[in-house]
Amino acid sequence: MALAEQAGLAQGDLLEVLGLGAMANPMFAMKGPSMQTHAYPPAFPLKHQQKDLRLALELG
Repeated sequence: MALAEQAGLAQGDLLEVLGLGAMANPMFAMKGPSMQTHAYPPAFPLKHQQKDLRLALELG
């Protein structure tokens, strides 16, 4: 999205083109509008994120 913006492309146009090709997937359709408006509501419980970070630290 940032690259499209820097190149002067409309983010909506980028999402539409991505939706027509090999990059098309439900995640773009679901998250694309939020990415355009820079709205990132919480969608993952903090306790799960903490667990993932703990596991990553243990592996490191």
